[in-house]
Amino acid sequence: MVTIERSIRIGRLAIEECFLLRMATVGILLALAAAVVLLRFQRLDELPPGIPGDENRAGAAALGALQGEHAVFFTNQVNSGEDAWGIYALALSTLLFGRTLLAVHFPTALGGAGMVFAVFWLGRLLFGREEECRQATPWRGLIVGGVGAALMAVSINMTVLGRTGYSKSTFMPLLLTLCLGLLWWGWRERSWRRMALAGICAGLLPYTYTPARFAPFLFLFFGMSFLPSLRVFALEKAGRELRWAASFLGVAGLVAAPLLIHFALNPEHFFLRSKALWVLDPTRSRGDPLGAFLVNVWEHVSLLGLSGDPAPRQNYGGRPMLNPAEALLFWFGVGIAVWRWQWPAYRLLLIWLVTMMFPAFLATDLLGPSTIRILGATPAVYLIVGVGLWEAYTSLRERFYRERGTGAAAAAGLVISVAILVQGIDTYRTYNYKWAFAPEVHREYYTPWLNVVQAMNEQPSKAGDLYLFPKFGAFGHEYLGSGHKVGG
Repeated sequence: MVTIERSIRIGRLAIEECFLLRMATVGILLALAAAVVLLRFQRLDELPPGIPGDENRAGAAALGALQGEHAVFFTNQVNSGEDAWGIYALALSTLLFGRTLLAVHFPTALGGAGMVFAVFWLGRLLFGREEECRQATPWRGLIVGGVGAALMAVSINMTVLGRTGYSKSTFMPLLLTLCLGLLWWGWRERSWRRMALAGICAGLLPYTYTPARFAPFLFLFFGMSFLPSLRVFALEKAGRELRWAASFLGVAGLVAAPLLIHFALNPEHFFLRSKALWVLDPTRSRGDPLGAFLVNVWEHVSLLGLSGDPAPRQNYGGRPMLNPAEALLFWFGVGIAVWRWQWPAYRLLLIWLVTMMFPAFLATDLLGPSTIRILGATPAVYLIVGVGLWEAYTSLRERFYRERGTGAAAAAGLVISVAILVQGIDTYRTYNYKWAFAPEVHREYYTPWLNVVQAMNEQPSKAGDLYLFPKFGAFGHEYLGSGHKVGG
């Protein structure tokens, strides 16, 4: 009788915990949706307030693509390369919204919003179960994924970058996150379909943004990290594992094949952009390549809590990517991941972080460190923050609140939710009422010239009329213009 009553009590507790878990998941998803709507999509037809040179050139290429000028890699008049993903995303957006600011910004906002939800999903996938003992740890996965995604959603740095015309920069980390999640899921569940989907995501990565070319090293290094454990496997079992890897790589290779063939036929295009930013170039390193590289490494690592990207188009006020509390949790999480290196989830985050930071380490310019070049690593950054928070909470609970587990969890959840809400409100006000009115932002986006172009579009085009603008091509006329003859 006692055994039956105990079983019933355990069953009720399990049902209650399952209900609480589902409610918490729904609550987090609703909060993330509200955050991305307010911070990624609101006033997207107004902010950012114009089109700078790089985005204008992408817009001109998108208009060309709509007229049949197709390519797997675009070159332009300034001898710079444009990856195909951003061009075709803008072309599709132009079909939907016309030649407008909304069309320019929408693909980037969509990729940034998708990245928030993908980080939540991947966090639950990686940390929702102990792989070694196959024990479910749903609350750990929920907190790591939820906190990482929420902090990414309310970050001022990610908000500024998530609304520009650089759609390639947000879709690259989105595809990489989806790829790693599907790869993890497919390998664990032995699903050919998920492995194929992971391969498709991996094959699409080279079309997005130059730093994505480091993703193969991420896959290679993470795969090699399992080699020590393969020594105890039978040769036949190791062969079965390699077949799963071959299926992923085969699909990825087929999807990436058109671009790979293009670079094989035009090898000079592969380094068309990166050679202009190569930190080891003697003209850029001033005769000290190693010193310049180490300085560049320090400057980009400092973005994670010490200093910020100085470019107004990519940040506000030079703020670091992580605020002091986030930075403290991030470096604590890094320490935990190093300590638990033998666990695949922690190992993946560390390899991801270091590998996808390298594009920034190897590229430099006069403006200083660039957040956009470490975007491939940002999902790992925010997941590590989530890991740091979870580990800090569990350590404090075991030491001080072991007898009040439910109450301590509720109090911690309330404090974290309020802190994220306050940061979200601050980001909303900063972006819409400070960043949006900053003079340097309007200079970067050529806002006065946007008004001229819009006024010009309202005028009938007459044969023989010629409009002269300074810095032609640098303020969006090629994309936003309505066919007037222009000179510069």
